[in-house]
Amino acid sequence: MILNNQAVISLLDFSKMNQRVSKLNKADPFSLIGNQNFMYIQLDTRQIIVMFDEHSIYIGDFKLNFENIARYFVDKQLEETFDAEIELSLFKKSEMTKEQVSIIKGYMFPSAKRKNYIIDIAIPHDQITQEVLNSYSDILKVITNVTKVFNKEMMEVEQILNSESLIPTYVELNGEAEIGLIPFVHLQEIYANQVEASKQNS
Repeated sequence: MILNNQAVISLLDFSKMNQRVSKLNKADPFSLIGNQNFMYIQLDTRQIIVMFDEHSIYIGDFKLNFENIARYFVDKQLEETFDAEIELSLFKKSEMTKEQVSIIKGYMFPSAKRKNYIIDIAIPHDQITQEVLNSYSDILKVITNVTKVFNKEMMEVEQILNSESLIPTYVELNGEAEIGLIPFVHLQEIYANQVEASKQNS
Protein backbone atom coordinates (compact mmCIF):
# COMPACT_ATOMS: atom_id res chain seq x y z
CA MET A 1 0.00 0.00 0.00
CA ILE A 2 1.57 3.28 -1.10
CA LEU A 3 2.03 5.61 1.84
CA ASN A 4 -0.26 8.37 0.54
CA ASN A 5 -2.57 8.97 3.48
CA GLN A 6 -1.90 12.59 4.41
CA ALA A 7 -3.38 12.12 7.87
CA VAL A 8 -0.92 9.28 8.59
CA ILE A 9 1.99 11.15 7.01
CA SER A 10 1.30 14.19 9.19
CA LEU A 11 1.68 12.04 12.32
CA LEU A 12 5.10 10.67 11.32
CA ASP A 13 8.53 12.26 11.50
CA PHE A 14 10.26 11.71 8.16
CA SER A 15 13.45 13.60 9.03
CA LYS A 16 15.41 10.39 9.66
CA MET A 17 14.11 8.74 6.48
CA ASN A 18 14.86 11.87 4.42
CA GLN A 19 18.42 11.88 5.76
CA ARG A 20 18.89 8.18 5.03
CA VAL A 21 17.58 8.50 1.47
CA SER A 22 19.84 11.50 0.82
CA LYS A 23 22.94 9.60 1.97
CA LEU A 24 21.82 6.51 0.05
CA ASN A 25 21.63 8.58 -3.13
CA LYS A 26 25.16 9.89 -2.64
CA ALA A 27 26.55 6.38 -2.06
CA ASP A 28 24.73 5.08 -5.17
CA PRO A 29 24.24 1.37 -4.32
CA PHE A 30 22.79 0.75 -7.78
CA SER A 31 26.24 1.08 -9.36
CA LEU A 32 27.74 -1.25 -6.73
CA ILE A 33 25.24 -4.05 -7.15
CA GLY A 34 25.48 -4.12 -10.94
CA ASN A 35 23.88 -7.26 -12.33
CA GLN A 36 23.70 -9.07 -9.01
CA ASN A 37 20.55 -7.26 -7.85
CA PHE A 38 20.70 -8.49 -4.23
CA MET A 39 22.13 -7.75 -0.80
CA TYR A 40 21.82 -10.00 2.27
CA ILE A 41 21.38 -8.37 5.69
CA GLN A 42 21.18 -10.06 9.07
CA LEU A 43 20.33 -8.03 12.17
CA ASP A 44 20.63 -10.55 15.01
CA THR A 45 17.76 -12.98 14.33
CA ARG A 46 16.15 -10.87 11.58
CA GLN A 47 17.23 -11.93 8.09
CA ILE A 48 16.56 -9.62 5.18
CA ILE A 49 17.10 -9.78 1.45
CA VAL A 50 17.28 -6.53 -0.52
CA MET A 51 16.61 -6.41 -4.24
CA PHE A 52 17.64 -3.51 -6.49
CA ASP A 53 15.88 -2.66 -9.75
CA GLU A 54 17.17 0.41 -11.57
CA HIS A 55 15.80 3.18 -9.31
CA SER A 56 13.89 1.06 -6.77
CA ILE A 57 14.84 -0.84 -3.63
CA TYR A 58 12.75 -3.74 -2.33
CA ILE A 59 13.23 -4.96 1.24
CA GLY A 60 11.79 -8.35 2.18
CA ASP A 61 12.07 -11.36 4.46
CA PHE A 62 14.92 -13.69 3.46
CA LYS A 63 13.12 -16.99 4.01
CA LEU A 64 9.95 -15.84 2.28
CA ASN A 65 11.81 -14.74 -0.85
CA PHE A 66 14.63 -17.26 -1.07
CA GLU A 67 13.09 -19.75 -3.51
CA ASN A 68 12.33 -16.97 -5.97
CA ILE A 69 15.88 -15.65 -5.61
CA ALA A 70 17.26 -19.13 -6.19
CA ARG A 71 15.47 -19.25 -9.52
CA TYR A 72 17.16 -16.00 -10.46
CA PHE A 73 20.60 -17.55 -9.96
CA VAL A 74 19.58 -20.48 -12.16
CA ASP A 75 18.02 -18.67 -15.13
CA LYS A 76 18.65 -14.97 -14.33
CA GLN A 77 14.94 -14.22 -14.19
CA LEU A 78 12.61 -13.55 -11.30
CA GLU A 79 9.57 -15.57 -12.28
CA GLU A 80 7.41 -14.28 -9.44
CA THR A 81 6.95 -10.90 -7.81
CA PHE A 82 9.40 -10.17 -5.02
CA ASP A 83 7.43 -10.23 -1.77
CA ALA A 84 8.56 -6.89 -0.35
CA GLU A 85 7.76 -5.52 3.07
CA ILE A 86 8.65 -2.11 1.69
CA GLU A 87 9.45 -0.70 -1.74
CA LEU A 88 11.25 2.62 -2.06
CA SER A 89 11.34 4.20 -5.53
CA LEU A 90 13.33 7.28 -6.49
CA PHE A 91 12.05 9.83 -9.01
CA LYS A 92 12.94 13.12 -10.62
CA LYS A 93 10.16 15.67 -10.22
CA SER A 94 9.58 15.64 -14.00
CA GLU A 95 8.88 11.88 -13.85
CA MET A 96 6.17 12.12 -11.22
CA THR A 97 2.44 12.54 -11.55
CA LYS A 98 0.66 15.45 -9.85
CA GLU A 99 -0.64 12.98 -7.26
CA GLN A 100 2.88 11.74 -6.49
CA VAL A 101 4.18 15.30 -6.13
CA SER A 102 1.31 16.01 -3.76
CA ILE A 103 2.19 12.93 -1.67
CA ILE A 104 5.88 13.84 -1.46
CA LYS A 105 5.07 17.39 -0.32
CA GLY A 106 3.78 15.76 2.87
CA TYR A 107 7.32 14.86 3.97
CA MET A 108 9.86 16.69 1.77
CA PHE A 109 10.26 19.48 -0.75
CA PRO A 110 10.14 17.97 -4.27
CA SER A 111 13.46 18.09 -6.11
CA ALA A 112 14.25 18.31 -9.82
CA LYS A 113 16.97 15.69 -9.19
CA ARG A 114 16.36 11.99 -8.49
CA LYS A 115 15.96 12.58 -4.76
CA ASN A 116 12.19 12.20 -4.43
CA TYR A 117 11.01 8.93 -2.96
CA ILE A 118 7.69 7.14 -2.83
CA ILE A 119 7.25 4.42 -0.20
CA ASP A 120 5.06 1.37 -0.67
CA ILE A 121 4.66 -0.52 2.62
CA ALA A 122 2.91 -3.90 2.74
CA ILE A 123 0.86 -3.12 5.85
CA PRO A 124 -2.30 -1.02 6.38
CA HIS A 125 -1.84 2.70 6.96
CA ASP A 126 -3.16 2.49 10.51
CA GLN A 127 -0.36 0.07 11.40
CA ILE A 128 2.45 2.28 10.11
CA THR A 129 4.06 3.68 13.25
CA GLN A 130 7.13 5.81 13.82
CA GLU A 131 8.94 2.67 14.97
CA VAL A 132 8.11 0.88 11.70
CA LEU A 133 9.30 3.84 9.61
CA ASN A 134 12.52 4.16 11.63
CA SER A 135 13.27 0.43 11.31
CA TYR A 136 13.30 0.74 7.53
CA SER A 137 15.34 3.94 7.77
CA ASP A 138 17.94 1.92 9.68
CA ILE A 139 18.03 -0.70 6.92
CA LEU A 140 18.69 2.06 4.37
CA LYS A 141 21.61 3.15 6.58
CA VAL A 142 23.00 -0.40 6.44
CA ILE A 143 22.70 -0.45 2.63
CA THR A 144 24.52 2.89 2.47
CA ASN A 145 27.32 1.72 4.79
CA VAL A 146 27.84 -1.49 2.81
CA THR A 147 28.03 0.53 -0.40
CA LYS A 148 30.58 2.94 1.08
CA VAL A 149 32.82 0.10 2.22
CA PHE A 150 32.85 -1.53 -1.20
CA ASN A 151 33.35 1.79 -2.96
CA LYS A 152 36.68 2.03 -1.10
CA GLU A 153 37.67 -1.48 -2.18
CA MET A 154 37.51 -1.31 -5.95
CA MET A 155 38.96 -4.80 -6.35
CA GLU A 156 36.05 -6.22 -4.39
CA VAL A 157 33.63 -4.15 -6.45
CA GLU A 158 35.05 -5.82 -9.54
CA GLN A 159 34.54 -9.17 -7.83
CA ILE A 160 30.87 -8.36 -7.37
CA LEU A 161 30.32 -7.11 -10.89
CA ASN A 162 32.12 -10.05 -12.48
CA SER A 163 30.88 -12.78 -10.19
CA GLU A 164 27.99 -15.12 -10.81
CA SER A 165 27.43 -15.95 -7.16
CA LEU A 166 28.91 -13.42 -4.70
CA ILE A 167 26.42 -11.23 -2.85
CA PRO A 168 27.24 -8.16 -0.72
CA THR A 169 26.33 -8.85 2.89
CA TYR A 170 26.00 -7.20 6.28
CA VAL A 171 25.76 -9.29 9.44
CA GLU A 172 25.25 -7.76 12.89
CA LEU A 173 25.21 -10.03 15.94
CA ASN A 174 25.22 -8.78 19.54
CA GLY A 175 26.24 -5.31 18.41
CA GLU A 176 29.20 -6.54 16.33
CA ALA A 177 28.91 -5.89 12.58
CA GLU A 178 30.74 -7.43 9.64
CA ILE A 179 30.55 -6.44 5.97
CA GLY A 180 31.67 -8.76 3.19
CA LEU A 181 30.68 -11.02 0.34
CA ILE A 182 28.71 -14.24 0.74
CA PRO A 183 28.60 -16.99 -1.92
CA PHE A 184 25.09 -17.88 -3.01
CA VAL A 185 25.73 -21.49 -1.92
CA HIS A 186 26.03 -20.25 1.67
CA LEU A 187 22.62 -18.61 1.41
CA GLN A 188 21.29 -21.98 0.25
CA GLU A 189 22.72 -23.55 3.41
CA ILE A 190 21.17 -20.85 5.62
CA TYR A 191 17.78 -21.39 3.99
CA ALA A 192 18.04 -25.18 4.28
CA ASN A 193 18.83 -24.85 8.00
CA GLN A 194 15.82 -22.58 8.48
CA VAL A 195 13.52 -25.04 6.72
CA GLU A 196 14.84 -27.92 8.83
CA ALA A 197 14.41 -25.91 12.04
CA SER A 198 10.82 -25.09 11.06
CA LYS A 199 10.07 -28.79 10.54
CA GLN A 200 11.47 -29.68 13.94
CA ASN A 201 9.44 -26.94 15.65
CA SER A 202 6.16 -27.85 13.95
